[in-house]
Amino acid sequence: MAKLLAYRGVRGDVPLLTWLGSIRATNLHTYKRLQIALERLGQQGHLLRRPLGDYLDDGIYELRVRSGRQQLRILYFFMGRDVVVLSHGILKEGRVPKQSLRLAKEHQSLVESNRELHTIQILLQEDES
Repeated sequence: MAKLLAYRGVRGDVPLLTWLGSIRATNLHTYKRLQIALERLGQQGHLLRRPLGDYLDDGIYELRVRSGRQQLRILYFFMGRDVVVLSHGILKEGRVPKQSLRLAKEHQSLVESNRELHTIQILLQEDES
């Protein structure tokens, strides 16, 4: 089991939760697929492999979810063996943009400099069905 944390900016913003909230508001089915993928990441951590997880570059990984024709990605990195820090999410077309990789690396540097300030533990919302 790995602990899931999300990157938190200096002003308290959490890009991943903002992104997930917008998906949840527009497409509950896609949100549920992302939620299941995040749960699997928490269960498997470093052991998660394709097709759900993949290594990108320089310590950055992607959580891969397909919903219809949409390809969604959550970029993340590890802090030790038991902690996954979720940087941000994107709707992917083609390759993961270099700008997204740079952003994840910036988040990683900030978290490494001050983990308490730059992370927050995430709890996914349960669905009201």
